[in-house]
Amino acid sequence: MGPTWGPKGCSGGALVPSPIAHGRIRSIDLAPARAIPGVVAIGGDDLIRLLPMGTPAPETPIFPKSEVVYRAQPVAAVAAPTRALAREAARKVRLDIEPLEVWGSIDDLLPEWPGTALPATGPLNAHVHARHGDLEAAFRSADFVLAETYRTSGVHQVPLEPHACLARVDGDRWTVDTSTQTPFGCREDIASLLGIPESQLVVNGSWVGGAFGAKGSALLEPYALLLAKASGRPVKLQLSYPEEFQLGRSTLPSVIRIESAVTGRQVVGRRVRLLLDTGASLPGRDFTLGYSAGFLLGPYSVPAVEVEGYALRTHKPPFGPHRAPFVP
Repeated sequence: MGPTWGPKGCSGGALVPSPIAHGRIRSIDLAPARAIPGVVAIGGDDLIRLLPMGTPAPETPIFPKSEVVYRAQPVAAVAAPTRALAREAARKVRLDIEPLEVWGSIDDLLPEWPGTALPATGPLNAHVHARHGDLEAAFRSADFVLAETYRTSGVHQVPLEPHACLARVDGDRWTVDTSTQTPFGCREDIASLLGIPESQLVVNGSWVGGAFGAKGSALLEPYALLLAKASGRPVKLQLSYPEEFQLGRSTLPSVIRIESAVTGRQVVGRRVRLLLDTGASLPGRDFTLGYSAGFLLGPYSVPAVEVEGYALRTHKPPFGPHRAPFVP
């Protein structure tokens, strides 16, 4: 399992987390950490010298430039001869972050939904809408209409083993051993985040120690690779369990409104409205809504259907699946 890895001479890594959920970055001072013998500390300003293609695309930042958007978001990273020293050095980094308004949940944003109008901008990440058949006629002629509102909570996968990886860089070859469910997907994520060609990346999957959807995408690997590049040594990066709960990719909270028109023993019409809390995930993740909408229509052949889904951005970590592909 990941926590048992680590060749002789391997450095330990640690992340510097944001202490608040949303704030404007005034300054990040790495000097106190760098003053400790044997410590290497990196932040956003170091990416241009560490990465072969320079700074990665702004829509996929490794380290935030101006704002933090969720609590425990990594703002810097540290490597040291031991994991304990790396964690001590990470605590030495001085952060000056001005608190800003926090969107804590979809209930904070729209407490009376679906009776509340949705915002046209701001926290709206994505919107999907599909319709088939004569829905009005189905509801007008129905024997009765069943309307229910359901709420689901975010669920952490709670794997036995927290996230862990071991990274090394040799010339233009970037290698990471990691407890991942999807080595090829992880490699694609790392390549996108770091701007490195996939041909230069090697991802070795190992025993995952439990995952249930938690280890389907890159999480620690980009930071470990950057630390290995900066230090010139293999670096092991591993979350503690409190960090796993803060930084891990829990599933999405949701509010679901389903109205079913029934005639005789048949559902003849169904209207579904869906509100997803996608945390700090990037805009445009409408495939999540597509997955969810498809499942919510149910297993029956219904002549007339309409489904509309909204994904709202809140100041929580980006989402992940839990035993299902991004559905409530």
